[in-house]
Amino acid sequence: MTWSYDTTLDTDLDRVRFYIADTDTTDQQFSNEEITAMLAIETNVLRCAARFARALATKYARDVSRAIGSLAITAASERAKTMAQMADSLEAKAASSAAVNAVPFVGGRTTAQRDRLDADTGTVKPRFSRGQFDDPGASDGFTRTGGE
Repeated sequence: MTWSYDTTLDTDLDRVRFYIADTDTTDQQFSNEEITAMLAIETNVLRCAARFARALATKYARDVSRAIGSLAITAASERAKTMAQMADSLEAKAASSAAVNAVPFVGGRTTAQRDRLDADTGTVKPRFSRGQFDDPGASDGFTRTGGE
């Protein structure tokens, strides 16, 4: 298992590490392979980082806080709370950035775009179209019904 981190944050792997503070070579939390595998499942970097923060919160919550006499060690539970809060924060950022970065698609703004979309067999065709009920035998384009 490998571990790497580049402060330029050129890759999604480095960005995930940055968000969850897994940047210390002497205290490695997740391998490159684990992060890469999760990025294949969760392509949004912030949501991916939130999943890892939740995993760390769960890991730390499993560590027992200890008390020996008047000396209490509660670092694990505090780390668990901190990581859970980090996960909440990352999930909120992912949700708000997804809403802000959403780009609506408007098809057929130009004749060339419309023709390209019409020719594309992978494009979902509309259920309704102009003239779909027209009588192919009528020259004026209106539907004819019996009894006229």
